[in-house]
Amino acid sequence: MSTTTAPDARAADPRTLARLRRRAGGDPSAALLLAVDEAAEREIPTLLADLDDAARRALVPELKRKRREHRWGKPGVHRAAHLAGTGCHTGPVACAAWLAASREFFRWENTASLVEVLADRSPEFLAKVVERFANRSEMQAWEADFLFRLAEAAGVEPPVTEGVVTGWSGRAYQELYERVQRRRQARRVRRSRAGGSRSADPAGGDPAPGEPVGDLLAVLRADPLTARVIPVLLDTRELPGRLHEPYDPSGAGPHPLDTWPGALAHLAGEGLLDRTALFDTAVAVAARSGHPLPDTRFHVSLLRALDPTDDEAAERVGDWLRLLADAPAPAAGYAQEVLRRLWEADRLPVERLAEASRAAFFRSEKKLVRAQLSLLDAAMRTRPGAVPLLLPTLGEVFGHPDTALRERALRIVGRRVRHADAAAREELIAAACVLGPGLLPRAAELLDAPDLPGLPDAEPAAPPPDALPEPRPPRPLPAPADTPEEFAARAGSALTADLRARATVADREWTLDGLVRLAHRDRAALAAALEPVLERHREWLGYAEWMRHNGFGLLLPMVAAAGGPVSVDLGKARRMVGKAGCRDARLAASRRRRFLEVAEMLLSEVPPLLLATPDDESGALSPGVLLERLRLYRDAGAKAGPVDLDLALLRCSPAEDPPGLAAAAREVGTPEGERFAAWIEGPGLPEFPVERVVVTGDAYRVPQVESAPSPGVVAALPALPELGGGYPAPATRASCEYWCGCVDSSPRQWASMLPHRPDAVAAHIVPVLANSARWNDRPDTGQLIVLAEAPGPAGPALHLAIAYGLGVRHADDRLATVDALLVLAGRGTLDTARLGADLAELIGGGAVKVNRVADALAVLVAVGAPATAWAVFSTLLPALLAPGGAPPRGIADLLAAAADAVEACGARGEHGWLDPLADRKGGSRAVTEAGRLRRVLAA
Repeated sequence: MSTTTAPDARAADPRTLARLRRRAGGDPSAALLLAVDEAAEREIPTLLADLDDAARRALVPELKRKRREHRWGKPGVHRAAHLAGTGCHTGPVACAAWLAASREFFRWENTASLVEVLADRSPEFLAKVVERFANRSEMQAWEADFLFRLAEAAGVEPPVTEGVVTGWSGRAYQELYERVQRRRQARRVRRSRAGGSRSADPAGGDPAPGEPVGDLLAVLRADPLTARVIPVLLDTRELPGRLHEPYDPSGAGPHPLDTWPGALAHLAGEGLLDRTALFDTAVAVAARSGHPLPDTRFHVSLLRALDPTDDEAAERVGDWLRLLADAPAPAAGYAQEVLRRLWEADRLPVERLAEASRAAFFRSEKKLVRAQLSLLDAAMRTRPGAVPLLLPTLGEVFGHPDTALRERALRIVGRRVRHADAAAREELIAAACVLGPGLLPRAAELLDAPDLPGLPDAEPAAPPPDALPEPRPPRPLPAPADTPEEFAARAGSALTADLRARATVADREWTLDGLVRLAHRDRAALAAALEPVLERHREWLGYAEWMRHNGFGLLLPMVAAAGGPVSVDLGKARRMVGKAGCRDARLAASRRRRFLEVAEMLLSEVPPLLLATPDDESGALSPGVLLERLRLYRDAGAKAGPVDLDLALLRCSPAEDPPGLAAAAREVGTPEGERFAAWIEGPGLPEFPVERVVVTGDAYRVPQVESAPSPGVVAALPALPELGGGYPAPATRASCEYWCGCVDSSPRQWASMLPHRPDAVAAHIVPVLANSARWNDRPDTGQLIVLAEAPGPAGPALHLAIAYGLGVRHADDRLATVDALLVLAGRGTLDTARLGADLAELIGGGAVKVNRVADALAVLVAVGAPATAWAVFSTLLPALLAPGGAPPRGIADLLAAAADAVEACGARGEHGWLDPLADRKGGSRAVTEAGRLRRVLAA
């Protein structure tokens, strides 16, 4: 792969140049701007040559404006402005900054034109641009190609920075792709000449099975930068994903030499790369924390491909010990293999094996612990003299959460303890106290320690109560801004967060209320203060589809408050709201209608404030505050917006004195006051009965996406007439159009609309969590914490959502669900029997995986809530082990976590449902854990 490609053959069109100059009246600056407006990239280098430096500098502000405003709507003009601006910057620092500007989302197929507009600059100028442009954390392939061209024009070596090597790898990937396409095209040509025969073609094409393709090796050998780039590339913060994608034409798995690790090791054998440097980098990166797991696997593959000899491995014993102790599991596993090989080759001292064993036993990965137990047992069998040094390391396993591993370690102690000295026995006795009541008697017998602390005959201390979190009061909304300038400073941050889908309830509600309050006082002053805020986001307004993508966020009312041209867009917004008809549209449309109504207020009669602005981030609204706002509306002669009043009633907290409050509301003497009084005297917001529906069928073989995996349980909602007139009809099906747009409405915002009925919102997010539990995507389980903290009761839909959340793929998401569970337990609203029954149903139907649920519930024990965990287990496990059914796969994990919970909280109770499993013959882990749980329940 050469550092340059063929120059761009497209030359400027003389007729186009003449036309542009004629239209510009002979003004070269105007001609260049016309070329930009017409996206005439070929003519721009020629027109730039007509300008001196002063004229070029004068054009920079206008070109900057064009590049910003046409980023989305006119990509051709956007590119042309970028090209012209490159040639108009007369300072190397400013030129490099222009080239490296963020958010320039385009790709130059050929960068010759970019180099051409800089052709009249001095080599020193170009070298400075190269130096500055290279200082980027990441580059695309075309950017690296441009940098290499520019470095060649400047007569300097391209800097090898992290960004440069990332772009270099992209160029290598493109070269590989082009080789593949050429090979496929040649194969098609040969087949067409052979009459369509698909028989093997010995004349060319892909290699025979078992042989490498060789493209990657050829590309790396041909590139003069390979030796300089590879050491930096391997030590980057995150390897480019393309390094994990080997070419595999056969589909049977790539040849090792067609993978990056295999190719690099081969080149090291040829002498093109430094083998020792590759070793050092691979070990250092594999041991370093913070790297993604695929990167760790890549460097482990590189170490395997380098295949160190026994001498090389023995020189790096310290590295292998460090990997085994601290590295991610793939690297630790490889280090364990190398250390075992060294031990078997008699190249590892006993002291080092003991050190390695303590490191492995301290890890949580059961596979590593089992492998080390096997090695240690074999080592003590063949070398009895090493027992005093090796046997005490087994004490590290006594505290492992896996009962089977603890029992295995104890069996090894029983076989080898006769060769141990007194010091080794004392160390094991000190470690045995964490074995648990089920294994302590056996340990006391093996170690001849009748006074072992913690034996069952000792009087146990009363377990402490669960450490549950205290209910956290919601944070109140900030006070309204006093001046437009103060408001604009904070509203700008809220708008930026909203455009990035990160705005909180407080951000949006405070901004909407501030817009109305300040527009009511002085619309002109507010518009002037908002102008610079909107200017920073001008590209959204220039984007033709901005209403579709963000028309129902803060941008719409802020543009309306600033007097922007939104009248046509409001009509489009009304039509878009009216078309929503999926199961989530009742909440999504309600939120959208609020933004639309506020925008309409700001373009017509503006009330003094908004009625529905909540008191705090939960969305709750005090009835006394709403009453005062209704009086203010009466005094100002203002009319409430229908959506604003509906939402105020939905958010209104229960009144302490309903008759007195209703009488005061009627005294207001307005239709809004009458409706408030009727709402207080009536049933208010009713309960939301949730129907549980089992969904079957493949969700991704039909045009609509089912709201739960198959099989699975979903929650079907009833009608919600209390949302007021004009809202979409209730959904009669548990499905949602995949791209309906309701996903743009965060359930965190929905929860603030119905703060006293979190179950209604939870029913809408159950399908999302259900799909996440099956398809392994990343749900926002943090919204469960919001619902758990809501002032309303936790019903069946919220418990079902938590059950699904305990079964999602990623541990961080499950931890957020555990936090929500603890919040409910701390508030006293957690129904553990319901949650246990939900989990049993989901596990039985295959909707969630047992090991994930077990990990999540084990966290409850670890954080000090074992009684809560056992309350869930006491319903879940009997249902899963009911007579007539087979225990689900992974039941041992649940039984182990349940036994830990019982040991921690001291629970006792009926355990007959464990007998069929615990009395089975054999030594499976499920039988072992069932017996352990039965023992602690009967103790």
